[in-house]
Amino acid sequence: MDMESQYDFLSFLNDAVWCFDVISQQFRYVNQRLADIYGTSLDVLKDNPFIWRRLVHPDDYSFVDKKMGRLYLGESVEIEYRILVGSLVRWVSDKRSPVADNKGKLEVITGILSDITEKKEAELKLAQSEYIYRSLFDNNPNPLWIYNTETLRFLAVNRAAIDKYGYSEEEFLSMTLADIRPAEDVEKLRATVGKLGRYSHSKGWRHYTKKGQLLYVNISGYSTIYKEQKAEIVMVHDITSQVRNQKEIVIAKRKLDALINNINDLIWSVDRNYRLLSSNLSFQRSVEFLFGKKLLGGDSVFDPSVPKREVEHWKKNYDRVLKGERLLFNMTTSRGGKKTFEIRMLPIMNEHEIIGVVCVGRDIQRKLEAEKRLILQNIELKEVVALASHEIRGPVTSLMGLINIFNKANLSDPFNGEIIGYIEDTINELDGVIHKIVEKSHSIQIDNEAIYSSLQNQSDYE
Repeated sequence: MDMESQYDFLSFLNDAVWCFDVISQQFRYVNQRLADIYGTSLDVLKDNPFIWRRLVHPDDYSFVDKKMGRLYLGESVEIEYRILVGSLVRWVSDKRSPVADNKGKLEVITGILSDITEKKEAELKLAQSEYIYRSLFDNNPNPLWIYNTETLRFLAVNRAAIDKYGYSEEEFLSMTLADIRPAEDVEKLRATVGKLGRYSHSKGWRHYTKKGQLLYVNISGYSTIYKEQKAEIVMVHDITSQVRNQKEIVIAKRKLDALINNINDLIWSVDRNYRLLSSNLSFQRSVEFLFGKKLLGGDSVFDPSVPKREVEHWKKNYDRVLKGERLLFNMTTSRGGKKTFEIRMLPIMNEHEIIGVVCVGRDIQRKLEAEKRLILQNIELKEVVALASHEIRGPVTSLMGLINIFNKANLSDPFNGEIIGYIEDTINELDGVIHKIVEKSHSIQIDNEAIYSSLQNQSDYE
Protein backbone atom coordinates (compact mmCIF):
# COMPACT_ATOMS: atom_id res chain seq x y z
CA MET A 1 0.00 0.00 0.00
CA ASP A 2 1.46 3.42 -1.03
CA MET A 3 1.59 6.42 1.33
CA GLU A 4 -1.31 8.26 -0.31
CA SER A 5 -3.67 5.31 0.15
CA GLN A 6 -2.45 4.98 3.73
CA TYR A 7 -3.54 8.51 4.51
CA ASP A 8 -6.73 8.75 2.45
CA PHE A 9 -8.61 9.79 5.59
CA LEU A 10 -6.60 13.04 5.59
CA SER A 11 -8.36 14.13 2.41
CA PHE A 12 -11.47 14.80 4.43
CA LEU A 13 -9.80 17.38 6.66
CA ASN A 14 -10.54 21.06 6.20
CA ASP A 15 -6.83 21.81 6.51
CA ALA A 16 -4.19 21.07 3.90
CA VAL A 17 -1.79 18.31 5.01
CA TRP A 18 1.41 17.42 3.20
CA CYS A 19 4.74 15.67 3.54
CA PHE A 20 7.69 16.80 1.39
CA ASP A 21 10.78 14.67 0.66
CA VAL A 22 13.81 16.94 0.92
CA ILE A 23 16.05 14.51 -0.97
CA SER A 24 13.79 13.96 -4.01
CA GLN A 25 12.25 17.40 -3.79
CA GLN A 26 8.82 15.82 -4.26
CA PHE A 27 5.71 15.45 -2.16
CA ARG A 28 5.42 12.13 -0.46
CA TYR A 29 1.83 13.05 0.37
CA VAL A 30 -0.42 16.03 -0.29
CA ASN A 31 -4.19 16.26 -0.03
CA GLN A 32 -6.60 18.11 -2.29
CA ARG A 33 -7.11 20.89 0.25
CA LEU A 34 -3.63 22.31 -0.39
CA ALA A 35 -4.41 22.63 -4.11
CA ASP A 36 -7.73 24.29 -3.27
CA ILE A 37 -6.09 26.88 -1.02
CA TYR A 38 -3.50 27.71 -3.69
CA GLY A 39 -6.20 27.87 -6.37
CA THR A 40 -4.68 25.20 -8.59
CA SER A 41 -5.03 21.49 -9.35
CA LEU A 42 -3.40 18.69 -7.42
CA ASP A 43 -1.45 17.56 -10.49
CA VAL A 44 0.01 21.02 -11.06
CA LEU A 45 0.91 21.22 -7.39
CA LYS A 46 2.74 17.87 -7.47
CA ASP A 47 4.70 18.92 -10.53
CA ASN A 48 5.52 22.31 -9.00
CA PRO A 49 5.99 21.78 -5.25
CA PHE A 50 7.49 25.28 -4.80
CA ILE A 51 4.53 27.08 -6.39
CA TRP A 52 3.61 28.40 -2.97
CA ARG A 53 6.60 30.80 -3.02
CA ARG A 54 5.18 32.64 -6.03
CA LEU A 55 1.86 33.11 -4.18
CA VAL A 56 3.29 34.74 -1.03
CA HIS A 57 2.25 38.40 -0.76
CA PRO A 58 5.20 40.68 -1.70
CA ASP A 59 4.93 42.56 1.60
CA ASP A 60 5.25 39.27 3.54
CA TYR A 61 7.80 37.44 1.37
CA SER A 62 10.96 38.49 3.21
CA PHE A 63 9.44 37.60 6.58
CA VAL A 64 8.21 34.19 5.32
CA ASP A 65 11.49 33.33 3.58
CA LYS A 66 13.49 34.11 6.71
CA LYS A 67 11.22 32.01 8.91
CA MET A 68 11.23 29.04 6.53
CA GLY A 69 15.02 29.01 6.64
CA ARG A 70 14.80 27.91 10.28
CA LEU A 71 13.50 24.51 9.10
CA TYR A 72 16.94 23.60 7.79
CA LEU A 73 18.36 24.33 11.21
CA GLY A 74 16.06 21.73 12.68
CA GLU A 75 13.43 24.14 14.06
CA SER A 76 9.66 23.93 13.60
CA VAL A 77 7.93 26.97 12.15
CA GLU A 78 4.42 28.31 12.78
CA ILE A 79 3.56 31.60 11.07
CA GLU A 80 0.65 33.53 9.56
CA TYR A 81 0.97 35.40 6.28
CA ARG A 82 -0.89 36.45 3.16
CA ILE A 83 -0.97 34.79 -0.28
CA LEU A 84 -2.31 36.13 -3.55
CA VAL A 85 -4.65 33.79 -5.41
CA GLY A 86 -5.53 35.64 -8.56
CA SER A 87 -6.92 38.99 -7.37
CA LEU A 88 -7.86 37.61 -3.96
CA VAL A 89 -5.84 38.02 -0.78
CA ARG A 90 -5.96 35.03 1.57
CA TRP A 91 -4.56 34.66 5.04
CA VAL A 92 -3.01 31.28 5.91
CA SER A 93 -1.64 29.64 9.01
CA ASP A 94 1.43 27.64 7.99
CA LYS A 95 2.84 25.01 10.39
CA ARG A 96 5.96 23.09 9.28
CA SER A 97 8.17 20.61 11.11
CA PRO A 98 11.51 19.07 10.00
CA VAL A 99 12.04 15.28 10.32
CA ALA A 100 15.61 13.91 10.31
CA ASP A 101 16.82 10.40 9.54
CA ASN A 102 18.67 8.22 12.07
CA LYS A 103 21.88 10.02 11.20
CA GLY A 104 20.36 13.43 12.01
CA LYS A 105 20.17 14.50 8.39
CA LEU A 106 16.99 16.41 7.30
CA GLU A 107 14.86 13.92 5.42
CA VAL A 108 11.31 15.26 5.14
CA ILE A 109 9.27 18.32 6.07
CA THR A 110 5.67 17.89 7.16
CA GLY A 111 3.16 20.65 7.12
CA ILE A 112 -0.39 21.75 7.84
CA LEU A 113 -1.76 24.78 5.99
CA SER A 114 -5.04 26.39 7.11
CA ASP A 115 -7.07 29.11 5.38
CA ILE A 116 -7.71 31.64 8.17
CA THR A 117 -8.99 34.48 5.97
CA GLU A 118 -12.36 34.80 7.68
CA LYS A 119 -10.83 34.66 11.13
CA LYS A 120 -8.17 37.22 10.23
CA GLU A 121 -10.66 39.59 8.63
CA ALA A 122 -12.81 39.33 11.74
CA GLU A 123 -9.78 40.09 13.90
CA LEU A 124 -8.85 43.04 11.70
CA LYS A 125 -12.40 44.37 11.85
CA LEU A 126 -12.38 43.94 15.61
CA ALA A 127 -9.03 45.67 15.88
CA GLN A 128 -10.26 48.48 13.65
CA SER A 129 -13.46 48.71 15.68
CA GLU A 130 -11.45 48.82 18.91
CA TYR A 131 -9.20 51.48 17.41
CA ILE A 132 -12.18 53.59 16.37
CA TYR A 133 -13.82 53.05 19.74
CA ARG A 134 -10.63 53.99 21.56
CA SER A 135 -10.18 57.01 19.31
CA LEU A 136 -13.75 58.13 19.99
CA PHE A 137 -13.21 57.54 23.69
CA ASP A 138 -9.89 59.38 23.89
CA ASN A 139 -10.89 62.28 21.64
CA ASN A 140 -14.44 62.83 22.86
CA PRO A 141 -14.82 66.49 23.94
CA ASN A 142 -16.80 65.39 27.01
CA PRO A 143 -15.10 63.71 29.99
CA LEU A 144 -15.44 59.92 29.76
CA TRP A 145 -14.38 57.18 32.11
CA ILE A 146 -14.89 53.51 32.79
CA TYR A 147 -15.18 52.32 36.37
CA ASN A 148 -15.63 49.05 38.22
CA THR A 149 -19.21 48.94 39.51
CA GLU A 150 -18.19 46.88 42.55
CA THR A 151 -15.12 48.78 43.74
CA LEU A 152 -15.94 52.15 42.09
CA ARG A 153 -12.30 52.29 40.96
CA PHE A 154 -11.49 54.11 37.72
CA LEU A 155 -10.40 51.70 34.99
CA ALA A 156 -9.91 54.15 32.11
CA VAL A 157 -10.25 57.91 31.54
CA ASN A 158 -10.06 60.06 28.42
CA ARG A 159 -8.14 63.27 27.76
CA ALA A 160 -11.14 65.51 28.37
CA ALA A 161 -11.54 64.04 31.87
CA ILE A 162 -7.85 64.64 32.60
CA ASP A 163 -8.12 68.25 31.37
CA LYS A 164 -11.39 68.96 33.18
CA TYR A 165 -10.51 67.47 36.56
CA GLY A 166 -6.76 68.13 36.61
CA TYR A 167 -5.70 64.60 37.64
CA SER A 168 -3.18 62.65 35.57
CA GLU A 169 -4.19 59.29 34.12
CA GLU A 170 -2.08 57.53 36.75
CA GLU A 171 -3.77 59.51 39.54
CA PHE A 172 -7.23 58.72 38.17
CA LEU A 173 -6.49 54.99 37.98
CA SER A 174 -5.49 55.01 41.66
CA MET A 175 -8.78 56.64 42.70
CA THR A 176 -12.48 55.78 43.01
CA LEU A 177 -15.63 57.70 42.12
CA ALA A 178 -16.02 58.64 45.78
CA ASP A 179 -12.72 60.56 45.67
CA ILE A 180 -14.11 63.25 43.35
CA ARG A 181 -17.37 63.79 45.24
CA PRO A 182 -18.33 65.74 48.38
CA ALA A 183 -18.41 63.40 51.38
CA GLU A 184 -22.15 63.95 51.86
CA ASP A 185 -22.86 62.67 48.30
CA VAL A 186 -21.01 59.35 48.63
CA GLU A 187 -23.90 57.46 50.25
CA LYS A 188 -26.21 58.50 47.43
CA LEU A 189 -23.53 57.42 44.93
CA ARG A 190 -23.19 53.94 46.44
CA ALA A 191 -26.97 53.53 46.53
CA THR A 192 -27.25 54.47 42.85
CA VAL A 193 -24.38 52.53 41.26
CA GLY A 194 -25.44 49.36 39.48
CA LYS A 195 -29.18 50.00 39.86
CA LEU A 196 -29.89 52.08 36.79
CA GLY A 197 -30.04 49.30 34.19
CA ARG A 198 -28.00 48.86 31.04
CA TYR A 199 -28.35 52.51 30.03
CA SER A 200 -28.60 55.22 32.64
CA HIS A 201 -28.98 58.97 32.81
CA SER A 202 -28.70 60.81 36.10
CA LYS A 203 -28.91 64.51 36.93
CA GLY A 204 -27.77 66.82 39.67
CA TRP A 205 -24.39 65.37 40.72
CA ARG A 206 -21.52 67.34 42.24
CA HIS A 207 -17.86 66.67 41.50
CA TYR A 208 -14.62 68.20 42.75
CA THR A 209 -11.59 68.91 40.56
CA LYS A 210 -8.05 68.42 41.84
CA LYS A 211 -7.92 72.15 42.67
CA GLY A 212 -11.12 71.91 44.71
CA GLN A 213 -13.42 73.56 42.16
CA LEU A 214 -17.01 72.35 42.55
CA LEU A 215 -18.64 71.18 39.33
CA TYR A 216 -22.34 70.49 38.78
CA VAL A 217 -22.80 67.66 36.28
CA ASN A 218 -25.29 65.33 34.65
CA ILE A 219 -24.04 61.86 33.74
CA SER A 220 -25.08 59.24 31.22
CA GLY A 221 -23.67 55.77 30.87
CA TYR A 222 -24.23 52.11 30.17
CA SER A 223 -23.06 48.89 31.72
CA THR A 224 -20.33 46.85 30.03
CA ILE A 225 -17.58 44.32 30.63
CA TYR A 226 -14.11 45.85 30.61
CA LYS A 227 -11.05 43.65 31.02
CA GLU A 228 -13.25 40.90 32.45
CA GLN A 229 -14.67 43.28 35.09
CA LYS A 230 -18.24 44.45 35.57
CA ALA A 231 -18.05 48.09 34.64
CA GLU A 232 -19.90 51.14 33.42
CA ILE A 233 -18.76 53.69 30.88
CA VAL A 234 -19.82 57.19 31.85
CA MET A 235 -20.04 60.48 29.97
CA VAL A 236 -20.00 63.66 32.05
CA HIS A 237 -21.99 66.74 31.01
CA ASP A 238 -20.76 69.86 32.80
CA ILE A 239 -23.76 72.07 33.68
CA THR A 240 -21.94 74.31 36.18
CA SER A 241 -22.54 77.50 34.20
CA GLN A 242 -26.21 76.64 33.70
CA VAL A 243 -26.66 75.95 37.41
CA ARG A 244 -24.96 79.20 38.33
CA ASN A 245 -27.01 81.11 35.78
CA GLN A 246 -30.15 79.45 37.11
CA LYS A 247 -29.23 80.42 40.66
CA GLU A 248 -28.62 83.99 39.52
CA ILE A 249 -31.96 83.97 37.72
CA VAL A 250 -33.70 82.66 40.86
CA ILE A 251 -32.06 85.37 42.97
CA ALA A 252 -32.94 88.03 40.39
CA LYS A 253 -36.51 86.73 40.25
CA ARG A 254 -36.80 86.85 44.03
CA LYS A 255 -35.56 90.44 44.01
CA LEU A 256 -37.95 91.32 41.21
CA ASP A 257 -40.83 89.57 42.99
CA ALA A 258 -39.98 91.44 46.19
CA LEU A 259 -39.97 94.71 44.27
CA ILE A 260 -43.22 94.01 42.42
CA ASN A 261 -44.95 92.70 45.53
CA ASN A 262 -44.13 95.91 47.39
CA ILE A 263 -45.81 98.03 44.74
CA ASN A 264 -49.33 99.20 45.59
CA ASP A 265 -50.42 99.02 41.96
CA LEU A 266 -52.30 95.91 40.82
CA ILE A 267 -50.10 93.96 38.38
CA TRP A 268 -51.26 90.86 36.52
CA SER A 269 -50.88 89.12 33.18
CA VAL A 270 -53.15 86.79 31.20
CA ASP A 271 -52.71 84.43 28.26
CA ARG A 272 -54.72 84.40 25.05
CA ASN A 273 -57.50 82.46 26.82
CA TYR A 274 -57.86 85.06 29.60
CA ARG A 275 -56.19 82.76 32.13
CA LEU A 276 -53.92 84.18 34.80
CA LEU A 277 -50.19 83.91 34.08
CA SER A 278 -48.79 85.91 36.99
CA SER A 279 -49.80 88.53 39.55
CA ASN A 280 -48.41 90.54 42.46
CA LEU A 281 -49.61 90.59 46.08
CA SER A 282 -51.68 93.76 45.58
CA PHE A 283 -53.68 92.07 42.82
CA GLN A 284 -54.08 88.86 44.83
CA ARG A 285 -55.28 90.73 47.92
CA SER A 286 -57.70 92.77 45.85
CA VAL A 287 -59.18 89.64 44.24
CA GLU A 288 -59.47 87.89 47.61
CA PHE A 289 -61.16 90.97 49.12
CA LEU A 290 -63.65 91.35 46.26
CA PHE A 291 -64.50 87.71 45.58
CA GLY A 292 -63.50 85.93 48.79
CA LYS A 293 -61.11 83.52 47.09
CA LYS A 294 -57.60 83.31 45.67
CA LEU A 295 -56.90 83.39 41.96
CA LEU A 296 -54.21 80.89 40.99
CA GLY A 297 -52.09 80.62 37.86
CA GLY A 298 -54.14 79.04 35.07
CA ASP A 299 -57.49 80.22 36.51
CA SER A 300 -59.82 82.38 34.43
CA VAL A 301 -59.64 86.04 35.47
CA PHE A 302 -63.43 86.31 35.11
CA ASP A 303 -65.24 85.41 38.31
CA PRO A 304 -68.81 84.07 37.83
CA SER A 305 -70.11 86.93 40.02
CA VAL A 306 -68.85 89.59 37.58
CA PRO A 307 -71.71 91.02 35.47
CA LYS A 308 -71.75 89.84 31.86
CA ARG A 309 -71.57 93.40 30.53
CA GLU A 310 -68.38 94.02 32.54
CA VAL A 311 -66.86 90.71 31.35
CA GLU A 312 -67.54 91.59 27.73
CA HIS A 313 -65.95 95.02 28.27
CA TRP A 314 -62.74 93.45 29.62
CA LYS A 315 -62.63 90.78 26.91
CA LYS A 316 -62.92 93.49 24.29
CA ASN A 317 -59.94 95.33 25.80
CA TYR A 318 -57.87 92.13 26.13
CA ASP A 319 -58.61 91.25 22.48
CA ARG A 320 -57.52 94.69 21.30
CA VAL A 321 -54.18 94.31 23.09
CA LEU A 322 -53.78 90.74 21.77
CA LYS A 323 -53.97 92.32 18.30
CA GLY A 324 -51.11 94.67 19.15
CA GLU A 325 -52.73 97.77 20.70
CA ARG A 326 -51.59 99.51 23.89
CA LEU A 327 -54.44 100.78 26.06
CA LEU A 328 -54.71 103.42 28.79
CA PHE A 329 -58.10 104.13 30.38
CA ASN A 330 -59.84 104.86 33.69
CA MET A 331 -62.28 102.50 35.37
CA THR A 332 -64.51 103.28 38.33
CA THR A 333 -65.84 100.55 40.60
CA SER A 334 -68.13 100.66 43.62
CA ARG A 335 -67.02 97.26 45.02
CA GLY A 336 -65.47 97.82 48.44
CA GLY A 337 -66.13 101.56 48.23
CA LYS A 338 -65.87 103.89 45.28
CA LYS A 339 -62.51 103.68 43.57
CA THR A 340 -61.16 104.85 40.27
CA PHE A 341 -58.28 102.96 38.62
CA GLU A 342 -56.02 104.00 35.78
CA ILE A 343 -55.52 100.82 33.71
CA ARG A 344 -52.55 100.21 31.41
CA MET A 345 -52.61 97.16 29.13
CA LEU A 346 -49.62 96.08 27.03
CA PRO A 347 -48.99 93.02 24.79
CA ILE A 348 -46.54 90.30 25.87
CA MET A 349 -44.26 89.34 22.98
CA ASN A 350 -42.46 86.05 22.33
CA GLU A 351 -40.20 86.88 19.40
CA HIS A 352 -42.80 88.12 16.85
CA GLU A 353 -45.85 86.49 18.44
CA ILE A 354 -48.19 88.05 21.01
CA ILE A 355 -48.79 85.43 23.70
CA GLY A 356 -50.59 87.44 26.36
CA VAL A 357 -51.39 90.76 28.03
CA VAL A 358 -49.73 92.46 31.02
CA CYS A 359 -51.90 94.87 33.00
CA VAL A 360 -51.21 97.54 35.63
CA GLY A 361 -54.03 99.05 37.65
CA ARG A 362 -53.33 102.18 39.71
CA ASP A 363 -55.77 103.53 42.29
CA ILE A 364 -56.13 107.20 41.31
CA GLN A 365 -59.13 108.02 43.55
CA ARG A 366 -57.02 110.16 45.87
CA LYS A 367 -55.41 111.80 42.89
CA LEU A 368 -58.81 112.74 41.47
CA GLU A 369 -59.95 114.06 44.83
CA ALA A 370 -56.74 116.06 45.09
CA GLU A 371 -57.40 117.51 41.66
CA LYS A 372 -60.88 118.58 42.82
CA ARG A 373 -59.34 120.25 45.87
CA LEU A 374 -56.89 122.05 43.60
CA ILE A 375 -59.79 123.42 41.61
CA LEU A 376 -61.51 124.65 44.81
CA GLN A 377 -58.21 126.07 45.98
CA ASN A 378 -57.89 128.05 42.77
CA ILE A 379 -61.34 129.53 43.46
CA GLU A 380 -60.24 130.51 46.96
CA LEU A 381 -57.04 132.02 45.57
CA LYS A 382 -59.16 134.14 43.24
CA GLU A 383 -61.14 135.30 46.27
CA VAL A 384 -57.90 136.29 48.01
CA VAL A 385 -56.84 138.20 44.93
CA ALA A 386 -60.25 139.90 44.88
CA LEU A 387 -59.87 140.90 48.55
CA ALA A 388 -56.41 142.23 47.85
CA SER A 389 -57.44 144.13 44.75
CA HIS A 390 -60.80 145.54 45.86
CA GLU A 391 -61.46 145.49 49.60
CA ILE A 392 -57.96 146.66 50.56
CA ARG A 393 -57.87 149.33 47.84
CA GLY A 394 -60.88 151.24 49.34
CA PRO A 395 -59.47 151.74 52.85
CA VAL A 396 -56.02 152.55 51.50
CA THR A 397 -57.49 155.23 49.22
CA SER A 398 -59.46 156.68 52.18
CA LEU A 399 -56.31 156.84 54.32
CA MET A 400 -54.42 158.64 51.59
CA GLY A 401 -57.24 161.21 51.27
CA LEU A 402 -57.48 161.81 55.04
CA ILE A 403 -53.72 162.31 55.30
CA ASN A 404 -53.88 164.94 52.55
CA ILE A 405 -56.48 167.05 54.47
CA PHE A 406 -54.70 166.74 57.83
CA ASN A 407 -53.63 170.22 59.09
CA LYS A 408 -49.96 169.66 59.50
CA ALA A 409 -49.27 173.39 59.98
CA ASN A 410 -51.46 173.62 63.09
CA LEU A 411 -51.52 170.31 64.90
CA SER A 412 -53.84 171.73 67.58
CA ASP A 413 -56.52 172.38 64.98
CA PRO A 414 -59.78 170.77 66.31
CA PHE A 415 -60.46 169.46 62.79
CA ASN A 416 -57.41 167.17 63.07
CA GLY A 417 -59.16 165.26 65.87
CA GLU A 418 -62.05 164.38 63.54
CA ILE A 419 -59.58 163.22 60.87
CA ILE A 420 -57.77 160.97 63.35
CA GLY A 421 -61.10 159.37 64.22
CA TYR A 422 -61.77 158.69 60.56
CA ILE A 423 -58.25 157.21 60.25
CA GLU A 424 -58.88 154.84 63.18
CA ASP A 425 -62.12 153.62 61.58
CA THR A 426 -60.37 153.04 58.25
CA ILE A 427 -57.50 151.12 59.94
CA ASN A 428 -60.02 148.85 61.70
CA GLU A 429 -61.70 148.21 58.36
CA LEU A 430 -58.33 147.39 56.79
CA ASP A 431 -57.48 145.04 59.72
CA GLY A 432 -60.70 143.11 59.11
CA VAL A 433 -59.80 142.63 55.45
CA ILE A 434 -56.33 141.43 56.44
CA HIS A 435 -57.88 138.90 58.85
CA LYS A 436 -60.02 137.55 56.03
CA ILE A 437 -56.92 137.15 53.82
CA VAL A 438 -55.06 135.35 56.63
CA GLU A 439 -57.97 132.95 57.15
CA LYS A 440 -58.17 132.19 53.43
CA SER A 441 -54.39 131.66 53.26
CA HIS A 442 -54.50 129.26 56.23
CA SER A 443 -57.31 127.28 54.58
CA ILE A 444 -55.34 127.06 51.33
CA GLN A 445 -52.23 125.88 53.27
CA ILE A 446 -54.21 123.05 54.90
CA ASP A 447 -55.57 122.01 51.50
CA ASN A 448 -52.05 122.09 50.05
CA GLU A 449 -50.81 119.72 52.74
CA ALA A 450 -53.72 117.34 52.09
CA ILE A 451 -53.12 117.42 48.34
CA TYR A 452 -49.38 116.88 48.76
CA SER A 453 -49.97 113.95 51.12
CA SER A 454 -52.46 112.40 48.70
CA LEU A 455 -50.09 112.73 45.74
CA GLN A 456 -47.22 111.30 47.78
CA ASN A 457 -49.28 108.20 48.52
CA GLN A 458 -49.66 107.42 44.82
CA SER A 459 -47.45 104.61 43.44
CA ASP A 460 -44.37 105.70 41.56
CA TYR A 461 -44.65 102.64 39.27
CA GLU A 462 -44.78 103.40 35.56
